[in-house]
Amino acid sequence: MRTKTNRTLLAALAATTLATGAFAQERLTANGGFPASSILTKVDYTDFVKSVEVASNGDISFDLHVGGSLLPIATTLEGLSDGIADVGNVVAAYVPSSLPRNNVVADMGFVLSDHMAAAFAVTEMNITNDALQKEWGGYNVVYGGGFSTPAYYFLCNKPIRSFGDLKGTKIRTASGSHVEFVKSANGEPVSVPFTDVYTGLERGSLDCVMASLENLGTGFKLWDVIKHITMLPTGTHISGGAWVYNQATWERLSVEQRKTLFAQMALTSVRRQIAYNEEIDRSLEGSWERGVERIEPDASLSDAVAGFKESFVDTLPATSESKRKVPAEEAKALIDNFQSIYSRWQTLLDGVDRTDEAALAALVQSEIYNKLDAETYGL
Repeated sequence: MRTKTNRTLLAALAATTLATGAFAQERLTANGGFPASSILTKVDYTDFVKSVEVASNGDISFDLHVGGSLLPIATTLEGLSDGIADVGNVVAAYVPSSLPRNNVVADMGFVLSDHMAAAFAVTEMNITNDALQKEWGGYNVVYGGGFSTPAYYFLCNKPIRSFGDLKGTKIRTASGSHVEFVKSANGEPVSVPFTDVYTGLERGSLDCVMASLENLGTGFKLWDVIKHITMLPTGTHISGGAWVYNQATWERLSVEQRKTLFAQMALTSVRRQIAYNEEIDRSLEGSWERGVERIEPDASLSDAVAGFKESFVDTLPATSESKRKVPAEEAKALIDNFQSIYSRWQTLLDGVDRTDEAALAALVQSEIYNKLDAETYGL
């Protein structure tokens, strides 16, 4: 009788434990493709996984791999689709044929000036736009949130003062819009992973890189291998996702676990964009201390960039059809949608203290993630 009673008690305890979620713990494999010290890894992955573990009381934990040790950034989408990793950052510019519509949106980066508004806008668009959701879903992945770098500049081993100085210059580019601008100046756009830029500049296979200024110090230490910075902003980079989840993994998460991830992605998105601003100041100061030359562009270069921006959006639908095989009408709808959302976020951020982490996170949570149904999103 005692044995039967004990078995009954154990069964009841097991059922109670399961109901309370103790056996619902999830351990996810996370892939941060950039170097450990870069902001896109340190904030979006190293800090993010810790904050999720704390916020979930250990209900969600991670095996974190960084610096391409599990999946190189260029193959992360494929690895997520195959279930090699449960979550990772995907740079759409590295897989243009896989994510053509995402790259149409990324091309808009050239005309953007507000990286915080851009980050939140590209997140909202990828989450709410049916065409982009279908594109991600085609790879059995779920989009969690986006990012925007700060403005790109010319970081070079040769002085770039005028438009003519770009002729024949080997420049590492990112999005399609940067490629087209370099071509318009008879420069030589070079496509290599950002992890190869330091070596390329050091060995001379690259003359310049178009990149945001925090890369001078954080992660990539480009201040060690460049001699000149041309102080002319050439848009941002908004390609892909900071967190993209394997769909089967996302499906097995509980509603509460998804809500925890929503909240932590909102908070981390804010922390990343704030960190960019803080690091830019440190990186520039460190560059000047190392003797890097600050170059102010002449009128020919400034006017060329301004003129390119003015005409770029008008020609982008046709360019998207010929280059990305996205019909011009569909591309224009994507462009119009992004412009509307980006403008909305500029308005939402107007008057908000951009160093106030709590206020910004609450805004992102209320305007994006609170509008998602955790029971159905991504399924």
